Amino acid sequence: MTTLGLIDSVMCDRYRIEQLLGTGGMASVYLAHDNMLDRRVAVKVLHSRFAGDEKFVHRFEREATAVASLNHPNIVQVYDRGQHDGQYFIVMELIDGPTLKEVVEAEGPMPEDRALDLIEHAARGLAHAHQHGVVHRDVKPHNILLDQAGRVKVADFGIARAAAHAGHTITELGSIVGTAQYLSPEQAHGEQVTPASDVYSLGIVLYEMLTGQLPFDGERPLDIAFQHVNDQPIPPRAVRQDISPDVEAIILRALSKAPVERYATAAEFAQAISHHGHDADTAATLLLPAAALERTIAITHAAQTAVTHGTQQARSRWQRLSRRVQLVAIATLSAIAASAMFTLLAQANDIAAPRVEQLTQAEATRVLTDSGLRVGKLERRFSQEAPGIILDQRPGPGDGIERGTAVALVVSRGARSTQAPDVSGRTLDEARAAARAAKFEFVVIGTRHHPSAPQDTIIEQEPAASTQLPPGSALNVVISAGPPPQAEEDVDDDEGKKGKGKDKHEKDD
Repeated sequence: MTTLGLIDSVMCDRYRIEQLLGTGGMASVYLAHDNMLDRRVAVKVLHSRFAGDEKFVHRFEREATAVASLNHPNIVQVYDRGQHDGQYFIVMELIDGPTLKEVVEAEGPMPEDRALDLIEHAARGLAHAHQHGVVHRDVKPHNILLDQAGRVKVADFGIARAAAHAGHTITELGSIVGTAQYLSPEQAHGEQVTPASDVYSLGIVLYEMLTGQLPFDGERPLDIAFQHVNDQPIPPRAVRQDISPDVEAIILRALSKAPVERYATAAEFAQAISHHGHDADTAATLLLPAAALERTIAITHAAQTAVTHGTQQARSRWQRLSRRVQLVAIATLSAIAASAMFTLLAQANDIAAPRVEQLTQAEATRVLTDSGLRVGKLERRFSQEAPGIILDQRPGPGDGIERGTAVALVVSRGARSTQAPDVSGRTLDEARAAARAAKFEFVVIGTRHHPSAPQDTIIEQEPAASTQLPPGSALNVVISAGPPPQAEEDVDDDEGKKGKGKDKHEKDD
């Protein structure tokens, strides 16, 4: 049965499915009505391809039972689980509000106090789970919900754990075992997962809430996983200068590569957040393990060290920097080199413009300001680069300009959205051509007999026509297999009637 086919059905004579709320790589979530208790609930239905995996189903049922026992104000309550017509489902508390991801995308970087308050409550929900032996494994802003009163609710416990123990990997399930951007290094390595793994992922979420960007990102999940294992994040204060030092220290400790260097549990993480600001002058040192502090210093001062000392140690440290940090360091080095050249030539008002292309807007602003320049006119264009990335600059990199000059920047708006075509009733070839013309990926998700639709014509589509989505999004369709086949006895009756008619004619002759 397709995701649309469940609408108006009643599961286990109790849960009437009313509306599709969303679908992911592993399950679809529906708004439903609990006829027994007369309340609205959310029903998550696993995709049919997982129903045949006995190992997965067994683990899923065990974990669903364990999660149902969790009772905390910051955890979405699981009410029930079951099976209906071969489809496994869980029934959850309905949260009528946005995800934290939607809030961040709509509002951009949050005020520090608000971000910390939301994360502290999420951490307390995770802490309750950790105390009961449950590790989430897929902490991300998409799984942190806000109800109408603004209360934080952590969702989707258990499913990631079931998938992991069933032997599925990041490349098979994507966002299930762990979404790449929020994946802990040990998950990327396939090593043992602990509560500290959830702390790492929640640290990524806090980084994103405060800076408006992810510390690690890329085009392919495996590339991002490699960064989690090998690269150091840009310190948050290098992206947004008004972040307090002790909050930066809390984030960087949570993002330590080794689990033993992080907060051991979400309870410790929540405690650190609740006590931030106490003796703030020393908090950045006290809250950060020595190894993590050394790495932070290495990143922050890498460019200056390379220029001042020129030692092999500095070059080695340079090679360990992530690509984006290298770009920031290159831009900083350009400014330092330009300043040194200017001093030697005694040209008091002439410097070389640093390169800020491919940096984020926040990084470019910092580099230009540090170079004695200003951000000038901003132009925003659609591109395949992530939103906020600098595509071009004028004057260009290396151009001789006076201090105080305004540098015009072209900033990426991200990919242009496109409108889903109406393919209902079209032939398969026509629908495929329409999807291609609208820059959608055409995906046939099923076939079904239809009393009136000719074979190989489209009878359902998702998303609906005119929906605005990024280019490359999937256009899922169900195609007609033609009218239902006639019952065998009906065919026999028809043949019998024909036979009798023939005998009559023969007698007449």
